[in-house]
Amino acid sequence: MLRSLAAGSGDVWDHIDRQRVVSELCDRLRDPAIMRQQPTDLCGPFAVLVEFARRHPVRYVKGAGELLTDGTLTMFGGDVIHSEDDDFPPDHWVVYLGGLTPRNPGEDDTITLRLWSWAKEFTMSGTADSFGEYLYAVVTGRP
Repeated sequence: MLRSLAAGSGDVWDHIDRQRVVSELCDRLRDPAIMRQQPTDLCGPFAVLVEFARRHPVRYVKGAGELLTDGTLTMFGGDVIHSEDDDFPPDHWVVYLGGLTPRNPGEDDTITLRLWSWAKEFTMSGTADSFGEYLYAVVTGRP
């Protein structure tokens, strides 16, 4: 599977070197413990990633290939995470800035809010269903 990933094309991430990704995947598959969370500040999700590589190495490589090739990720249940909206931040780690305009039952089903990701502000609008697809987890800074 790594050979086909290395030979593939069609990267959606222009700034990422496919051969480097494949090389680092090989290293991580040999020893998932070499992955270091400190530079990311994302300890919870990073722990999941390490276990994913350790327990499901084939699926880990397949997921990396999907992300690299077309920017999608097929979950274990078959759901595909992707962005159909070009204005959506290129990852799913965002900071809520405020400006929430909740939907009004019986009226417009649109929700609007402001988010920060990749060093810029995004104003997102969509239905509750679309937010459920893209913003599938919320972490607050409150105890």
